[in-house]
Amino acid sequence: MKPISSNKYSIKSDRKQNKIVGIGDDWTKEPAQGQMFAPFGPTIYTGIIHPNHIDELNDIIANNIEDTSLDVGGKLAGRVEKQITIQDFISEDLSNHIKQHITNYTSQQDMPVEDFHITMDGLWVNLAQARDFNPRHQHNGEFSFVIYTKNTVDPNDVLNNKWDNDHDDGHNKIAGNIELHYGEAQFMNSTRFMHQPTVGDILVFPAWLQHSVYPFYCDGERWSVAGNYRWTTWDELNPPQE
Repeated sequence: MKPISSNKYSIKSDRKQNKIVGIGDDWTKEPAQGQMFAPFGPTIYTGIIHPNHIDELNDIIANNIEDTSLDVGGKLAGRVEKQITIQDFISEDLSNHIKQHITNYTSQQDMPVEDFHITMDGLWVNLAQARDFNPRHQHNGEFSFVIYTKNTVDPNDVLNNKWDNDHDDGHNKIAGNIELHYGEAQFMNSTRFMHQPTVGDILVFPAWLQHSVYPFYCDGERWSVAGNYRWTTWDELNPPQE
């Protein structure tokens, strides 16, 4: 037999049967080593919004919650009693803070996007009460995000309900969670990402990625701010000179 590799332990081949039979003379004495990597499928970014910006968002929501002209419930996928648009009210600092999370996301994938290349294209609030939910859906644009600004629902109360309690495996508890979906259910293929919302969280993901939000069944409310970013157009990058 003749070595066909020159690593620390040479891989030897039985040419008559054309199969690998070992790694060096003492390969059985070494622990198996390897590295997992994920070259397929979309990635998801999780971060934290600065508390000052959470306060800003909550003030904007509280000041506009009763303005019926801002209602967008009939235009969105969510089965949520109250949903309002707030894009016109946020500060430039907050807009830049959200944009920074998105550019962080792209940079960490070695696909950096400059902040001037993307423009906010929708910002709304889901004021969720018991039994409100979002069916499986996707967004417009290139990047989507969700920020959790208020949650008066006890997480233990959320998960302690007669439907989830029927399942012994804690991983099957879904009430109140957001779930992101991708791909087909196959062996060694993960198709779902479940997240239990916490105030201050931001999730960023490709706008085309389907996701859903499960209802909770107890008292309290949860405010989440969602939005999209699209590519900035040529005309927006090059406005007419006056």
